[in-house]
This record gives sequence, C-alpha cells and structure tokens, in this order.
Amino acid sequence: MPIRFMVRKGGRLERLHKRTLYEWRNAQRKPRHRHHRHKRRRHERDGGMRIEHILAQMDSYVRPRFGRSAGFAQMFP
Repeated sequence: MPIRFMVRKGGRLERLHKRTLYEWRNAQRKPRHRHHRHKRRRHERDGGMRIEHILAQMDSYVRPRFGRSAGFAQMFP
C-alpha cells in the first residue's frame, strides 16, 4: 500500500506534486482512438459556426426531403 504524505495547500511542494502528477499521467496515457472527437466541436473551434452549416440546417427544416413530406402533396389535391 503506498504511503501518502500530507501536502500543505498553496506551497511549493503541492505545485511540484501537481506538475509531476500531470506529467506522469500524460506519459502513462495509452494512445486512444483519434477519431473520437466530435465533428461539431471541431468545426466550431476552428472557425466559429459556419454559415453554410446553418443555412443547410434551415433549408432542411423548411423543406424536409423525407418522412411525412414525401406524400404530403397527394393528401391535399
């Protein structure tokens, strides 16, 4: 069982402890799947919300291509 020491908050030892813990954690990390990132977040980060994306969403909302609207014109002649 590892021995734990009391570290005073705000001290030099605590800062060193946090830094070494961070470095150890990054060194021990196994390479995960790289394609797990959300595309939406990546697009928002690299250039804000794209206007083409917003227009495509609005277009699909106003004129839905599938579902109920496929036979909607035949219901009201």
